[in-house]
Amino acid sequence: MNGYPRLYIGKAAQELKKRVQFPVYQITKETLTEFISYYSTIPSMKFPLVIEDLAYLPFDSQSNLLKFIEDSKLNIILLSSEDQILSTILSRMSLVYKIKEQVTSVFNTPRQAQEELDKIDTDTYYLTYVKKQMQLSPISYYYDQYIGNKPNKQKLLQLISD
Repeated sequence: MNGYPRLYIGKAAQELKKRVQFPVYQITKETLTEFISYYSTIPSMKFPLVIEDLAYLPFDSQSNLLKFIEDSKLNIILLSSEDQILSTILSRMSLVYKIKEQVTSVFNTPRQAQEELDKIDTDTYYLTYVKKQMQLSPISYYYDQYIGNKPNKQKLLQLISD
């Protein structure tokens, strides 16, 4: 096997697309048959045949593309913005490359939330306080119920948050 076909998913696909110096073909369900008919007659190319965006092709079209990939002698690179790819296509790839993206929380830590909540006027209506608490850090509401007004509340929050 010569290292092809290859599949790049998500950010890896975006990065590769920025760097390639040869054409990148975007095929749709409507253009797939014509694309396959044309490239099935070509025995070889100087550069890989790069096809995007696989995720937007319906599964029946992906099946047709898979047949082309299996029968073709061309070096083929598939690009996909998402993971919505047939498992049979994944199993036929020599290389599948995907950069894991780190997910960060949109919420504060319980300690950060408590610091913000301490700035709120003590006469604030309780439900307004709880709403703010839930917006800042939902887990802080749970901790607040669990810890309550114990003497070492700040120290406990710090220990839990770290």
